[in-house]
Amino acid sequence: MFKQVKTDAELRLLQLRSHMIYKVLTPAATIEGIDDKYWTLLRAEKIPEEEKDMGTRDRRIHVYHFTREADIISSFLLIIPIHSDVQNFGQPFFLVIRVNETLAAVN
Repeated sequence: MFKQVKTDAELRLLQLRSHMIYKVLTPAATIEGIDDKYWTLLRAEKIPEEEKDMGTRDRRIHVYHFTREADIISSFLLIIPIHSDVQNFGQPFFLVIRVNETLAAVN
């Protein structure tokens, strides 16, 4: 599950909450400064090379997985969604989108 990285690798510390990236902690952040009001996880990861060479117009987006379950009222020939519960799951990550990159290239 865990992989070893080179000792010269540049790392970052992420604070995760509800399967989403809540915060990217700065290198100057202290343990006392971590917002622990809500249940969170900490994850250390290597910063990918594609993020290190981003242009000024490139974007780094947060990606997370979710599913939506709707409560439905159904009557004669009528189906009405009345409520939707969103459930997050999986491991969130960052995705770099280059300025001239097409949607097909991102997929």
